Amino acid sequence: MKQIRKIILSASMLLMFSITAFAESGFEAILNVPFGASIGIPPKSMKDYFGTSEAGAGFDSGVSAQLGYMIQAGDITAVSILAEVGYAYDTVSFRAKFKDEAGGGSFLIASPIHSLQVGLLPKFNINGLSIGIGGGVKIPMAMSAYYQIEDNRYIANGKTDPVKFNMNDIKNIFKPQVIGYIKLTFDYSIFLSDFFAINAGVYLGYDFMPKTALYTGMFYENPKEETSGTFDVGVQIGLRFGPQPY
Repeated sequence: MKQIRKIILSASMLLMFSITAFAESGFEAILNVPFGASIGIPPKSMKDYFGTSEAGAGFDSGVSAQLGYMIQAGDITAVSILAEVGYAYDTVSFRAKFKDEAGGGSFLIASPIHSLQVGLLPKFNINGLSIGIGGGVKIPMAMSAYYQIEDNRYIANGKTDPVKFNMNDIKNIFKPQVIGYIKLTFDYSIFLSDFFAINAGVYLGYDFMPKTALYTGMFYENPKEETSGTFDVGVQIGLRFGPQPY
């Protein structure tokens, strides 16, 4: 968690430097906070083991600094070329149903992941509306995993005692040690001055989970090197420093 706090502090300091030095020259800086839901797309091996597999629901949030330059393209339009760096929290969750002598039940596995996020997010601005499409990578810094089992006989909840993984563990689990992502954003800026606005919007995204090459003891004995992912949707708010696109 100390590493995560350092990342957030560094991003905030970099953002403030951009504000004071470049806001009036076409440079743009946005402090963005997303929060929403993630829908896990399970790997094929989970279905092979249980006979069924389902998407699991999770939570995602974070904070990022978007820094770049706005190029005026018309009277009310402009293009922003932005780099993005920050902290991302994502929950990867999968669910399955199984049958046994008691009639069967359900199984869920979830992995909360804390990551350093780095990417590009070009935006097209029309008046106060901004449409962005971009992508990048999330570098896991810490993660945990837990399971929940429920059938007609008992309920087991491993959330109270999750398995925790450090960066050395993550290097062995993920091949490669990065999560690729793409996202589409829609924001509306309410300008309170010529160079300051409050942003509100929505986002859609997809995270490409890396291949899992280590048996975690959770739900399969012979893991295959295959990929899974999460579909993300949510809202975001932010502070925007830079010129108006009109």
